[in-house]
Amino acid sequence: MESAPLILLIVYLLNSTWVARAHDVLFLHYVIDNCFRKIFNLQTKDTVHECKIEFGVLFGRDVINIRKSKLLVKYGLSDNLLCQLCKEL
Repeated sequence: MESAPLILLIVYLLNSTWVARAHDVLFLHYVIDNCFRKIFNLQTKDTVHECKIEFGVLFGRDVINIRKSKLLVKYGLSDNLLCQLCKEL
């Protein structure tokens, strides 16, 4: 089995899964790290970290920050009166 489809699946899951709590973020890191270890037969955390950077896999907190920024931009551009009032606060 090729590893490229698995990496694409990991990236998709990371970007499409709603992460609500810090525990969820840590669990997601654990799952992704173990997938990389098994796919590439890696032993150390540093090597896994470098592979994640090389393949462009964002970390959980980065995904949350990107989503938060997008939401705030949409919120700021909304024509809704309540959103406009809250934006001014």
